[in-house]
Amino acid sequence: MEIKFRQNLKIQNIEKKVFVDLKTLQDCTPHLGDDILEQYINLKDMNGDEIYENDMLIDRKNGNCFNVFRVDGGFGINAHKSDFNFEKRPSVFYESVAEPRISKYISGNCEIIK
Repeated sequence: MEIKFRQNLKIQNIEKKVFVDLKTLQDCTPHLGDDILEQYINLKDMNGDEIYENDMLIDRKNGNCFNVFRVDGGFGINAHKSDFNFEKRPSVFYESVAEPRISKYISGNCEIIK
């Protein structure tokens, strides 16, 4: 399992995503300030793009959208399409992305909404 993170930086009104590994993260933790770190969930979407917590996914076949969020012991996606929200809040009912059926579904059918 690969442990890495993404950080959204906003410098002079330009937003940029920076990717860091665990060693780099340990070296620079005191300098992160209020920036939010998002962890790689060890899954790729149907296009081969890495999925991180707080990403939004869409199933292009049926239009269902999913939020990716941290839960106790890992990561989850909303279980019902009506639970999808643009505020990226965790859903009360969720499916674990560690479950083989869910990870196969995400990797084969979903892509990141950019």
